[in-house]
Amino acid sequence: MAKRKKKSQSFGKMSFDDILNLAPEKFRELMKAEETAYYHELKDMGDSLYPGYNFEEKVRFWEAVLNRQMRRQAESGLDEYAIYSPSWYVAIKRIEPAFDEIMDKVFEQPGFHEWSRQEYFKRIQHTRS
Repeated sequence: MAKRKKKSQSFGKMSFDDILNLAPEKFRELMKAEETAYYHELKDMGDSLYPGYNFEEKVRFWEAVLNRQMRRQAESGLDEYAIYSPSWYVAIKRIEPAFDEIMDKVFEQPGFHEWSRQEYFKRIQHTRS
């Protein structure tokens, strides 16, 4: 008899009560799986004009988006660097191959001086020479 492959669980198939009753470890596991699936399917930057942006416009785009997201996290009492993960980085690099160069410039912008480049690299698990 052939073994059935165990289906992975996702939030989309669970009731609100089922989610509330999850053990914390299982909740974190499902959150990570959902995040990975979301980033795997990411196709664009959410801005229809982005593909036509020049390098400097892309720097301004990322500075604004990431600064806003990090500030929201911090103002909510959350970890501002939690927006960064290896799966997020892989997805962004797939869509924007020049992302490392863009981020080099983003970290030079006055509005980004308070954020740590080292912490960013740690969160995306990326090392630079």
